[in-house]
Amino acid sequence: MERQRLTLEIIHVLHRKLVETSERDPKSDCIIFSGSTQNGYGMIRKSIDNERFRLYAHQVALLHNTNMTAIPDGLQCSHLCHIKLCVNVAHLSLESQSVNNNRNMCRNERKCSRDHANSDGSSLPDCIFD
Repeated sequence: MERQRLTLEIIHVLHRKLVETSERDPKSDCIIFSGSTQNGYGMIRKSIDNERFRLYAHQVALLHNTNMTAIPDGLQCSHLCHIKLCVNVAHLSLESQSVNNNRNMCRNERKCSRDHANSDGSSLPDCIFD
């Protein structure tokens, strides 16, 4: 998806929309986004000052929580719970594509390999299964 000019103020506006369209699932502790979707992921669309913004809901949650305006190059916002509509920041992690792919193998096997680490060797959280 094309990078947009984002500021913390815009992230906060988008986050307000995310909060209005999300609800906690007491069984899984996921916070499920109920707005529009794209490829199974929550999508927030909003016009602000005549400019249209479109971001994945889980990225808005993570950016708002970390006070960032962009996902750093080379990293992705991964779902530890493997639920594409989840916006619970405790279920999200910034990590490389290879780690995200490794998590997909965990999802397919329905158990965590507990073998998630950044390229610098620092460990990442385990997958979350309900």
